[in-house]
Amino acid sequence: MKTNTTRGALAMGLGLMLCVQASCESSGTQNDETGADGGGGGAGAGGAGATGGSGGGGSPVMAVAPDGHVFLRHSEQFEYGGIQSAGLARAQFYQTISPFESGLDMPTGPEDCGVTVYTGSPPGMQLADYAYESAGTLSIAGAAGSWNLEPKQSGDEIYYSTELAPGTELQLGAAYDVSATGGDFPAFDAPKGLPMPPEMQLTSPALGDPFSLGGDFTVTWSGGDPATEVWLFLLVDGPNEQRGQLICLADNDGSFTMPAELVDQLPSGDATFRLQQVVKHLVDIEQRTISLTGIISKKTTGGVKP
Repeated sequence: MKTNTTRGALAMGLGLMLCVQASCESSGTQNDETGADGGGGGAGAGGAGATGGSGGGGSPVMAVAPDGHVFLRHSEQFEYGGIQSAGLARAQFYQTISPFESGLDMPTGPEDCGVTVYTGSPPGMQLADYAYESAGTLSIAGAAGSWNLEPKQSGDEIYYSTELAPGTELQLGAAYDVSATGGDFPAFDAPKGLPMPPEMQLTSPALGDPFSLGGDFTVTWSGGDPATEVWLFLLVDGPNEQRGQLICLADNDGSFTMPAELVDQLPSGDATFRLQQVVKHLVDIEQRTISLTGIISKKTTGGVKP
């Protein structure tokens, strides 16, 4: 088995972005490894198969690993009047028949942005086609906890998923051992193969603070892996299924301004913002390639675009 560490979106090669606007609790590879919010069928990343929305698969930076993925995610979000913290372990293994295409305008590199405005689903969105496989029992272990996951099945789809118990926290800034006993997908063992980014905080707009869009939109934060870029996602839901997504990739220097000429293209409506950092390993297993990924995600609602 060969392991290749990639940090930062441009270095991702087969990169991925995960679970930006939804809980990733149900099945659905279409939306597991996406960086954008859903359109049409609902909030995208991690929704149930075709009922979910779009993701970032249309960009080389955001493409799904060809044979599978394992991720741990630590998220904090302000919703329903309070800040909620959650953890998630999730995995899928498969053969890619045809790739996912998001139909979204994505950044081409650091300090760049893309904006897409649409009604219903993004134009050009194409769901992927996968032949799903079982890898037997999947084990993820670290100092803060360990989990043995058995494959679940929904129709033809095979996946692994568990929410971490309330009060359980992933050890941020550490690496987790990942292994599988094997099945249709070969067995593997990747000690310290799944890295979690260090803690980061969204400082403006802080979680729970209302914000209004118009002109430049400056975001500030602290912490995270200094060598890894961060992703910024701004979603506006307007009337009659009008939606806009502004997606930026930024160096982790604590501040980024989404430019007015892009912000002002978004429709009027309710706004949500998310800051996300991803640190990933690519692992080669008997000529198959999967990604082992740690994610930190900070999301706040309560914005408005007049």
